[in-house]
Amino acid sequence: MKQASLLILTHALVLAAGYGLHKAAARTDHAAVTSPASPDQSISPPPRQMVEIPQMTGEPSWSSNQYRQAWKALKGAGIPVAELATLRQKILREWASKDLRSALIFWSDAETLRSSEVSNSIQKSFDGHEEEMLDWINAGDFGLDGTPLLFALTSRINDKNPSLMLKLLPKVPGDFQAAILQDLFGSQTYPGPAGASMDDRIAGIATLPDARLRSLAWEAVFKNMANHGEDRFHELLAREDIPADAHRGALEFFAEALAREQLPAKAMERFRKLTPANQGEMGPSLLAQAEKFSFAFPLAVTNAITMLAESDQWQLIAGKGPEAIDQFLKSSKPNTEALSRWALQLPARDETADTFKRAVAARFREDLAGGTEWARSLPEGWHRQQALAQLATSVNTNR
Repeated sequence: MKQASLLILTHALVLAAGYGLHKAAARTDHAAVTSPASPDQSISPPPRQMVEIPQMTGEPSWSSNQYRQAWKALKGAGIPVAELATLRQKILREWASKDLRSALIFWSDAETLRSSEVSNSIQKSFDGHEEEMLDWINAGDFGLDGTPLLFALTSRINDKNPSLMLKLLPKVPGDFQAAILQDLFGSQTYPGPAGASMDDRIAGIATLPDARLRSLAWEAVFKNMANHGEDRFHELLAREDIPADAHRGALEFFAEALAREQLPAKAMERFRKLTPANQGEMGPSLLAQAEKFSFAFPLAVTNAITMLAESDQWQLIAGKGPEAIDQFLKSSKPNTEALSRWALQLPARDETADTFKRAVAARFREDLAGGTEWARSLPEGWHRQQALAQLATSVNTNR
């Protein structure tokens, strides 16, 4: 009796037998396929075993069309899922090693791809074909959405050869470039066998071919440093070669980091490290980020207004401070007594009056009697006058 594997690597079987033998694999006992015999000849099934696809080493080898037929035959063979996955990966690896483009075109047409599947199955076949693959992806060879292949390819290049990724970056679709640069320049450990210093990252940025890519790379560096490497953040921010977009992005990242800082003294210490010009430029973003995160970081708004007051950003406080307090009250439900005590720290200025009143009004709404006693107990001066003025408004509103 002659044992046959699921797929026999012969041209005759592929074309003439039409993969009839694959039906044997659908039986759970994996019955053997034998040569023709008399009707009374008994057939003893062999022990259950994993079906193997022999390695295609030597000539002649399968054509792309034969690989395609093998893949389709397996799809309808009724093989258990785990075994089917193993067989298909073997076919795909062999196919990709001989004709990468046709294998990927067929796979992307026949399957719903995930980037993890692409990476785990055939990523080694990408080596040496990186630039070609980008050309194929850009040409639409892999359908309308080549993202899984693009993600798998660029992830492998990032890990194995960051300098090559920088060279090929102009060929990467524009909406994907920022994510690649974030991986390359925004990680806490720069890619490479032993990692690399911040100076190595900066040197890498200088090799990028155009201003847009350099700006995106700088933004990736600053985004990471605003949260993990502030010791050099301010030094790098002062560089004259930082693109304007990256400079603005850096301040936005820093504003978010400050909004998340819950210790007022620590937040102020970090804020004071900025130059007066950068403090002024960051002001609107700082207040916007504080409002955005006030539900999770209750001190964000009051910390931000305190910083704006220290940096003399009075017009910003006058225009946006009351609204920020309203958002803070809506999202955080703060202790109104503590909020009114904070308001007493605001400088006595026309620009801070409305912000002060919004803060103390919350105390009056919550406890009018107690708030009245508090306001009348304040020492003579601007804060007492503003508190009593808001008290009168609150009393009239409650009638």
